[in-house]
Amino acid sequence: MCGIAGLSARNELKTEKLHNLAQALRHRGPDGQGIYHTNTVGLVHTRLSIVDLTTGGQPLHGAMDTVLVANGEIYNNPQLRLDMGNYRFKTHSDCEPILALWEKYGMDTPKHLRGMFAFALYEPREEALYLSRDPFGIKPLYYLCTEEGFSFASEPMALVHAKFCAAHINPQALTQLLQLRYTTGEDTIFSGIKRVLPGQTLKVVKGNIVDRRQWRPLDLSTPRFFAQQEKTSLSLKKILPNLHEHLRESVKVHLQSDVPYGLFLSGGIDSSIVLSHMAQLCPPENLRTYSIGFPDSQLHDERHVARKMAESVKALHTDVDFHESDFWHLLPQVAKALDDPVIDYAALPTFKLAQVAAQNVKVVLCGEGGDEAFAGYRRHQRAQRPRLLGGRLWRGKGLFTEVPGVIVDLKGWNNVLNATQQQVKSKNWSRVQMSQYIDFQHWLPDDLLTKLDRCLMACGVEGRTPFVDRDVSLYGFQLPDGYKVSLMEGKIILREYLARYFPISEPFAKKRGFTVPVGEWITLRSASVARWLLKQEGVKELLTPVAINNLFTSLSQNKNLTLPAWSLLFYAVWHEIHLVGRTPTAEEILTS
Repeated sequence: MCGIAGLSARNELKTEKLHNLAQALRHRGPDGQGIYHTNTVGLVHTRLSIVDLTTGGQPLHGAMDTVLVANGEIYNNPQLRLDMGNYRFKTHSDCEPILALWEKYGMDTPKHLRGMFAFALYEPREEALYLSRDPFGIKPLYYLCTEEGFSFASEPMALVHAKFCAAHINPQALTQLLQLRYTTGEDTIFSGIKRVLPGQTLKVVKGNIVDRRQWRPLDLSTPRFFAQQEKTSLSLKKILPNLHEHLRESVKVHLQSDVPYGLFLSGGIDSSIVLSHMAQLCPPENLRTYSIGFPDSQLHDERHVARKMAESVKALHTDVDFHESDFWHLLPQVAKALDDPVIDYAALPTFKLAQVAAQNVKVVLCGEGGDEAFAGYRRHQRAQRPRLLGGRLWRGKGLFTEVPGVIVDLKGWNNVLNATQQQVKSKNWSRVQMSQYIDFQHWLPDDLLTKLDRCLMACGVEGRTPFVDRDVSLYGFQLPDGYKVSLMEGKIILREYLARYFPISEPFAKKRGFTVPVGEWITLRSASVARWLLKQEGVKELLTPVAINNLFTSLSQNKNLTLPAWSLLFYAVWHEIHLVGRTPTAEEILTS
């Protein structure tokens, strides 16, 4: 796992820019650095060593003089090497097969890769630079087009720090951030900086994008597959062993590593399934699990379930406490790490878990993606209802739509999501599948996976997601709706699966979901937080001063204001760090 960056200049390349990019991405790759450049093209790689510790440094060079920098893990690397027996590999890097595949398939190479990746490949014969990102958007990649040329990096602020552009807010993306708590689509929060979309490959020549292609494994043109069949025609007796093999194989390939690994274990369904397979595939002395809870809050603590499961497989289990003081002191660190902002309160405990795990491991498996692949959200339940009973594909109201005193223009915040909604309505899919697909296109890559990447990479840890796998995701997406969701419950097949294969996980017990007591903590400090916010330039253009005061003074009476208050606080801290250029402290926020 690494950081990558580079540029295709219109004129002579200044190597100073490459060194600036490398420095800006050093936290993503503290174990090594590599730079390649010609007169007009440069590539940068900062390395976090996971596989092939001795010969896996990058850039990698192909037989036809192609040059590659990659961020990610290619899980079908062993099979690819067998299939290309005549190719003369120079390293044991899991990313080197990309070079061999490129000679045969060119821009269709990503279709042959199983894994998470963002890579840049330079083809000197046509002086072309290619950028590509995995189809689920597990690994990030951003780019910028200016008069100077085309530049790219694993994180948007690396482009700012390397002085390719200044940090200016994109107003349309800001409205998305306020309403969704993340931004989605091609445009980012920074004017001019764009995302390489999940599954997209770009061709760049002399600083100009000349070709684009996109591959989406779930974008099926054929009918609903399993979803068309009656639930009774596919019995649990047939499905569960098949699902078992898909899950086992995915966990197995996600364990490929030359360094220690662990698991974030919440006690929920998804991480419990990952644990059940890790227990069979890993020696107990190599299996570490990490759980987090909030002992000072009123929230229900499910760590006892996680601990019981970990002990049952003899894992080395670590319980982590998250206190109110952690919330305030980690908030600036998390806001700094999330340069592509995600206003998700789960980022803070994720960050602390990563800090603790980094003391023992370099790779952590996680349960992200299980809800998307197997319909675990309440919105998937709502999707199957008739419109008269509240049925809809996704929420139609933004977070700040009904907050009094908003002065920023909120129009157009849902344009990208509406376009995806229209796209899925043209498919021959069930409404549950439509809702799942929207999550795969937006919520998963732009919230959950961005949060995971930034929080773990800031601590020098690689996150892996066995459910966000093309085989597992496609299998879940095609299952009959009745095996995934009822009017009252989601992930039905995964509960049945755990009941058979790992019953100690208590799969039919009521799951409360993972939440953070931000409402309790912000309410306790509401007066001082409001005073601090009133002095911040970043929020003066969002709400009137009266509205900010009212928002925080009303928290104790109206719990529905918790998310708007949290979002405003996070954005103010984020804005101060990334736009103003200074990092506020917890003491500063709490003593205003």
